[in-house]
Amino acid sequence: RIRARLHRSGLITFVTRKTQFNPLRDGVVVSSSADVIQKPLSGRTSVRPGMGSAEMSAGPVLATLVGDVATFSESAWGREVHLATTKHRIMDLLGIDDVLNLVASGGMRLPDVRMMNDGELIPAEHFSRSAQLGRNVTEGLIEPDLVAGLMSEGATLILQGMRRYWAPLDGLCRRLDQELGQTTQAGAFLTPAECVGAPNHYDYFDAFVCQTEGTKHWLYGCAPGVVPLQPWRHGTPPADPGFTAVTLRPGDTLYLPRGTFHQAQAAEEVSLHVTIRVVQPFTFRTLLEAALEHLLGPSLEHPLPVGHFTLPIDDVVETILSPILNLTTPELLDSLSMAFRRGRDDLERNFDQETARASSGIALLLQAIRSVG
Repeated sequence: RIRARLHRSGLITFVTRKTQFNPLRDGVVVSSSADVIQKPLSGRTSVRPGMGSAEMSAGPVLATLVGDVATFSESAWGREVHLATTKHRIMDLLGIDDVLNLVASGGMRLPDVRMMNDGELIPAEHFSRSAQLGRNVTEGLIEPDLVAGLMSEGATLILQGMRRYWAPLDGLCRRLDQELGQTTQAGAFLTPAECVGAPNHYDYFDAFVCQTEGTKHWLYGCAPGVVPLQPWRHGTPPADPGFTAVTLRPGDTLYLPRGTFHQAQAAEEVSLHVTIRVVQPFTFRTLLEAALEHLLGPSLEHPLPVGHFTLPIDDVVETILSPILNLTTPELLDSLSMAFRRGRDDLERNFDQETARASSGIALLLQAIRSVG
């Protein structure tokens, strides 16, 4: 029934366009609607139904993504782009068939789904609807027919926050959380052949781009010298930040530190990649802010001197810095140590709660049902 619905909705066949790939020209890709080509998904030999029920083998996750962990940690983590061809097995956790089945189920809702075409975000009302369920109206239901129509025009389908509804990726991220000491989230990008989704941009998070099916051409710039503190606002990117070209194939991983400009285009076949991003990173800034808040407290909110516009800059700076300069080294070290312990304890507590939720959620539901009976 699902397969029949995919055929009816058009998701089983994509219409693709020849695209001129030029992310350096105002950050916008110029496309032509000529040379319409039919690309049947059934011709792919890598599709394996039921891949979403698989599990990756036990062992360190980070090493399967980046190769040698020590080298990655010392030379790339938070600083440099890193390409690894270690042949991860994330395709065993999420394949194109799994993504199509999720959409065709009719149960997906906003904001779990986004769509983009040639660098433009498609308004949600173009692929979602409301439905009457009894006396209630449910908003933001994803409509498979509308998704299929947009993808036939070259749109990229984006699934967000997949840890909440795709257990295999949740399990992968829980293991990666422990290894990184950070919190991660997962999303998927399904792009028709020879099409482009997002414009040339940077992300406000570190990301592991894991190619799972098909191939995708990427251009990326140098990692920024100064990490941006705000998300990218679509506009004109740097004229030439020194782009490097690379083609990702199934099993390849591209690590992009936050702030790295990048853009991608599917090759001659439908392409799926999973992006694992670091959310709310535990950073040096986090520690310093927590330590200073503990040591100085309310004095951080004290207003600047009256008439500071007319005062010598050195006097104003001395007034601002005096509470900090009066701190002793032991005080600062003790406060930093306390901030680190608290931050790490909070992360471990969250990890434990997520693990307990994942392992006992179904068992608790079954226990509740049986107790009612």
